[in-house]
Amino acid sequence: MISETDRLREEEKPLTKTYLITGASSGFGAELAKAALQRGEKVVGAARRKEALDGLIEGYADNALAVTMEYMSAGPRCLRGIERLSLSHP
Repeated sequence: MISETDRLREEEKPLTKTYLITGASSGFGAELAKAALQRGEKVVGAARRKEALDGLIEGYADNALAVTMEYMSAGPRCLRGIERLSLSHP
């Protein structure tokens, strides 16, 4: 059983945040990811090429995860699909 003192100590601990950062391989995304990792936060860094994220996750294995994503523009086909989905699930 947890004591009242231990419970209060647990409540005082700051929450760790997890960020999903797209474009984390360079520029603003990379700097944002580095800042979050340096503060002890968790980061899921996304980029088109996983190897571009190797430098980011190096040294932060417990708090960083590199994933690949393809980014698409919201073209007419995509917009029609969203419209159909919203009409079928009001």
